[in-house]
Amino acid sequence: MADREPATVREARQCGTCTMCCKLIEVAELNKPQNEWCSHCAPGKGCRVYDQRPADCRSFNCGWLVDTSLGESWRPDRAKFVITEEPGTGRTFIVCDATAPGAWRREPFYARIKSWLTPAGMERQQIVVTTGRRLTLLVPHGEFDLGEWKKGDQISVTYDQNKRAVSAALVPAALVPPI
Repeated sequence: MADREPATVREARQCGTCTMCCKLIEVAELNKPQNEWCSHCAPGKGCRVYDQRPADCRSFNCGWLVDTSLGESWRPDRAKFVITEEPGTGRTFIVCDATAPGAWRREPFYARIKSWLTPAGMERQQIVVTTGRRLTLLVPHGEFDLGEWKKGDQISVTYDQNKRAVSAALVPAALVPPI
């Protein structure tokens, strides 16, 4: 979401009855996998342990809360996806509800998402769309279906001399060198 301010405007919007992050986002502290409802969530109402929720939940701000230029249709419970950023990579992640795998391709979403890839100097910008276990990598000049991912897999992208992505693949976690 290259055209938005840093994640500091939570007060500008509230989650209200939206609880999609409680389903779509992994919460390691709770052993809660992606695409499964959190046991503490009352869907459409909120967190039953809000005052004691884990640090991951306390610090999480979805793209709709942060980017006030995104209209009400982008609210995750309406859009059927949550926008977030992958820590340490700058990649935008769109985590889709597995019950609505093509939601991100509908308008007004798709054109806006693609526009995040076009600013000058963003030739290597990437957006990762997850639908269940399936990954799609969006780059300025196209997209790559990366197939099914497993925890710890990493994305490898090859660029040509003009900074255009020419290929992308998942590198299995077992082949990723330790840091």
